Amino acid sequence: MNNQFQKNSSIEKTAEASSSQPSKPKPYKKNYSENKTGYSPRGRSNYKGPQERDRGKDQSSGKKVFRKPYNSNKKRLRIPQEVRDISREHNLPIFTSLLVYKEKVTLEEVLQQKKEKEERKQEARKICAKHRSINLALACLLVKENMTAEDFFAKRKAREEKKREKEQKQKLSMKEDNSQEKAFQTLTEHIKREREIVLMRYEKGAISGALKDFTPYDFLFSTQSSLKKIHRLEIKYMYEKSEEKGLDKMIMYDKGVQKQKLRPSHGPDGRYHFSQSVLQNGTEVMIILHQGEILRGIIEWFTPYDILLKVGSKKVWVFRHAVVNCSALRRPPKKDAEKKENNGGENRSESESEKKKKKMKMRKKRK
Repeated sequence: MNNQFQKNSSIEKTAEASSSQPSKPKPYKKNYSENKTGYSPRGRSNYKGPQERDRGKDQSSGKKVFRKPYNSNKKRLRIPQEVRDISREHNLPIFTSLLVYKEKVTLEEVLQQKKEKEERKQEARKICAKHRSINLALACLLVKENMTAEDFFAKRKAREEKKREKEQKQKLSMKEDNSQEKAFQTLTEHIKREREIVLMRYEKGAISGALKDFTPYDFLFSTQSSLKKIHRLEIKYMYEKSEEKGLDKMIMYDKGVQKQKLRPSHGPDGRYHFSQSVLQNGTEVMIILHQGEILRGIIEWFTPYDILLKVGSKKVWVFRHAVVNCSALRRPPKKDAEKKENNGGENRSESESEKKKKKMKMRKKRK
């Protein structure tokens, strides 16, 4: 009880002291409500800071663009009135008129350059009127270099012929290479028979058409609309249009590999290296590609750059640059000749078979 009485008396004393002292005026506080983006005056929760406020949309692309807030402390470049007068009189840009004002370039030189430029433009427009394939910028460059349109076209033609010769040499080297012989034969068959092929690409998806020509690096592919030159590194695998039915059900996907969004490397160092025990004709393999596709089939043939897989009854041409992993599921059966060599020749194999027959006869007699 005494403790309670002491507490009550102390409370009363503090109350009396507070009442006797004059009350201090509270400091003025703005009604700021804290928000994730910043503080908003007068309780406006939708207020945003200067960075968020100056964020707008680009009219051309429609994407959000960050605009820096205006800095009033920054010194502005004041252009003298004389510079403005020079630009108005002679119809010159402010930068060139500023150079004239600072006496870095004379006015006569600038006006002569302008005159030459206008003459060049007039000649360029005449070239554009004659040859519609040449644009104004290219025509101006031809006039500057004192080159006619005929010379330009002749140079371009010579450049294209050189490129074709180089591609033909590459094709001949592919034909002469024994390791790429089967790939060369199958591609030439596709061109002769005009088979419709489906190419599975990385970014733009599948494209179907006929193969017109090829090199070790490119395919000349004709679709319904146009001719396209497609690089091998853009393709993961390909197959004939006639074998398209049911192939989607045979292809599975690895979601973990899909999330990585892998792309092929241009050099051989960053690619998957196959072991010699896996790469054999007749082996059943499971191949995982860059975008998570899982193909299970038997290897019919392979080259340093391609693998032809027999997936069920379908044939799929897989490009080795698109492979992430490959594992052998079943080895090919050994040939009869290899068995005979391992057993020590034909006579030995015959004698072993005779022994087995004799053992079987003896067991039957005992029973």
